[in-house]
Amino acid sequence: MSCRPQPAGREASGAGARRRDFLGLLGSAAAALLCVPAWAATEPSSRVRRVGVLLPTSADEPQAQANFNAFTRTLEELGWKDNVRFELRWGAGQSASVKGAARELVGLAPEVILVGGGGPTAAVRDATGTIPVVFVGFTNPVAAGLVETLARPGRNMTGFTSLEFSVGGKWLEILKAVAPQLNRVGAIFNPETAPHGAEFLRLSAAVASALAIELTPVPIGDEAGIRSTIGALGGARGGGLMVLPDPFNSMHKRLIVELAQEHRLPAIYPGRSYAAAGGLLSYGVELAYLYRQAAAYVDRILRGARPGELPVQAPSKFELVVNLRAAESAGVEIPTTLLATADEVIE
Repeated sequence: MSCRPQPAGREASGAGARRRDFLGLLGSAAAALLCVPAWAATEPSSRVRRVGVLLPTSADEPQAQANFNAFTRTLEELGWKDNVRFELRWGAGQSASVKGAARELVGLAPEVILVGGGGPTAAVRDATGTIPVVFVGFTNPVAAGLVETLARPGRNMTGFTSLEFSVGGKWLEILKAVAPQLNRVGAIFNPETAPHGAEFLRLSAAVASALAIELTPVPIGDEAGIRSTIGALGGARGGGLMVLPDPFNSMHKRLIVELAQEHRLPAIYPGRSYAAAGGLLSYGVELAYLYRQAAAYVDRILRGARPGELPVQAPSKFELVVNLRAAESAGVEIPTTLLATADEVIE
């Protein structure tokens, strides 16, 4: 069976090509079964291969460690144990650190780089146009010029998106269901580490208007900004908090959660780790799962696949986590309908 991709512009067998594109966009495992290239059957060589890894936060961030462990364990299961060397760098939630780490990794000339988060991915994009790159968590790779299309990236980068910008509307709906009196929500993010923040809010504006919520972007860059913002929101009647996916926010996760609890502020977060740390609600993808998927792409590249031929995949499942202890602390009642749809309830 031939695995050669169809040239652009050929439509004689367009139904098959469109079907493969469609499967790729959905991230369907069935797409891999339709065509098994020759390299897939080969065993990893005994030669030690160098894999660069750039993660957006610091080494002591629990979720980041869980993501890295999920990645390395999956590679071991795929045959890469003693024959791979990881060059691991951390961005520490700071733009300057991320750019320096990206340049350092590229200078080591690894055979493939795994990169997590939007800021680090952009930094690696700027540092190399030749080393294969697998990213996790870049929201709009086509608009940012990382890839030509999702189905056929065409360049040296491919990977897995973590959220659609429109999920911001879903966060507002969930928050309003828990706190019906809500009329003002502050969305916090650091513009340096989360340049996508404005786009999240732009696509959430219609939902905010329909729910009679004033949605306000709140750029922050230090702990003082976090404290003053949450204090102001907590002191206003009908206030609420939306925490955008952002390495800076993740680095200050415990502070954000503790302040929201202290001010009894209804808040929603972008991932389970926030709810596990005491946050009221989270809605997002399981990041460790995306890193396991990324390991499969790194495996394929080490065996000879080209990143430009591996489709960018979008998450197909989001998880809602409700923390009942935080709800009691905040003085809010979780509707039974929301509890019934929750993937996890922390009691």
